[in-house]
Amino acid sequence: MKRILVLLTMWLAAVAAVQAGPVPGKSITTMLSDANAKALPTAAQVTVTEFHHPGFNHYFITAYADEAAHLAAGGLPPWVPTGHTFKVWGGPDQGITNVCRFFSETFAPRSSHFYSNNPVECPGLSAGGVWQLESPAAFYMMPTATGSCPSGTMPLYRLYNDGKSGAPNHRYTIHTSVRATMIAAGWLPEGTGPNGVFACVPLAGTAPPPPPNASAFQVEVTGYVNTLLNLVSGDIVDVDKLGVVLNSALAALMNPASTCPAVTSTPPLGNLTSLPPNLTIDVSYGGGCTVQEGTTSVTLSGSVVLSLSNVVLTDTNLSGTLAATFNNVRVGGVLVANGTVRATANLAVSATTGATSGPINVTLTNFLLPDGLGISGTLGINLNSTGTTTVTTDLVTSPNNVAVRLNASVVPAADGSVLVNTTGASTVGAYSVQVSGLRIDADLCTTGAIGGNVSFSRTGQTGTFTFNSSCSYTYSGP
Repeated sequence: MKRILVLLTMWLAAVAAVQAGPVPGKSITTMLSDANAKALPTAAQVTVTEFHHPGFNHYFITAYADEAAHLAAGGLPPWVPTGHTFKVWGGPDQGITNVCRFFSETFAPRSSHFYSNNPVECPGLSAGGVWQLESPAAFYMMPTATGSCPSGTMPLYRLYNDGKSGAPNHRYTIHTSVRATMIAAGWLPEGTGPNGVFACVPLAGTAPPPPPNASAFQVEVTGYVNTLLNLVSGDIVDVDKLGVVLNSALAALMNPASTCPAVTSTPPLGNLTSLPPNLTIDVSYGGGCTVQEGTTSVTLSGSVVLSLSNVVLTDTNLSGTLAATFNNVRVGGVLVANGTVRATANLAVSATTGATSGPINVTLTNFLLPDGLGISGTLGINLNSTGTTTVTTDLVTSPNNVAVRLNASVVPAADGSVLVNTTGASTVGAYSVQVSGLRIDADLCTTGAIGGNVSFSRTGQTGTFTFNSSCSYTYSGP
């Protein structure tokens, strides 16, 4: 039984890895560069997404993936996404504080949200009668008394409209260019230190929203480069939350009396000492049940069906097919995955070095991820015993039906990073794409690059994003 669970762990880890995107950055980069060792909070990171109300000229941010997906789909017009995101921590940890979320309709017909990480301000506003507390811990940030942020984090700025719209409103941004634009428009900076830093957040690499006078070309490719960064970094999937699901499933397999989740297998694992060639495991959390993840209790809901077929496992070979069907799987009420991923592998394992080589072919069917992004199509990964990985994708994202067709290589570098280059014709939407020397190090930049460039070309025009070591980049082109 123990050997069976070890083998299942290997296969389930493969599921997490292949779901991390066409160029498996966070998962593959972590394995190649040992990027787990960080002197930073280890709580899971979540994405904050920004929206704009053009009528009020108000900004709103949310760390709730379902809320962001609803607004992005036009669920509450005229709120529209700005394209601006940043990272925060989703749970408590040493060195970070909870952020309270408030809402007020006192300023009708306008309403407003407000976020505070001030331990005095939060209870004061709650008792004041103007602001309604929606959450005492919407997310977590790192306070800074001096305006400086430690390595691995970046400044978050807060701007205040001074009530000029008829209601108070704040804008939060990691981009100095956005901060400067808002100050020029009469918004007031709020923060500490000479640069007015509100808090420190995880280092990330998303592009600032294009300026108001940006061309349609720049607006479109800025969205596409962020999609590519998410794919490259593995940020397209919340691997931490997916790990909670898979870990709880394995723990339940070891405990036949478990009811959260309820797990059954065909054939029954019982006292089997070898992995059968065909195996189906049903994992159900029902409408919601609570599991223990470390010292934290987490509520999960939904179900997963894992199917292994044609499995061959020897000291020098691992082959077979693993399909995972996720049915509205949620962690803490937030969608982790819905849909099916199927991976077929034929891997050789060196008897002398342990290096793994061979192809992994993945098919995603109506696979819905956090933030409302859906993916269907195929992904080919070929592992080389030298450490080089080649990747081909033929994917379509929804709801915008953007085709992502890449041919790329991922090569480990001596400094622990990996280098990504396109190796053949590659396109995103109607644009041809060239990736040159894109350097990824998840320990230095969680969702971006620290070097290299990405170019988008269409009808004789080319726009290029050039990345730098500060986890940011510049744009040149139309």
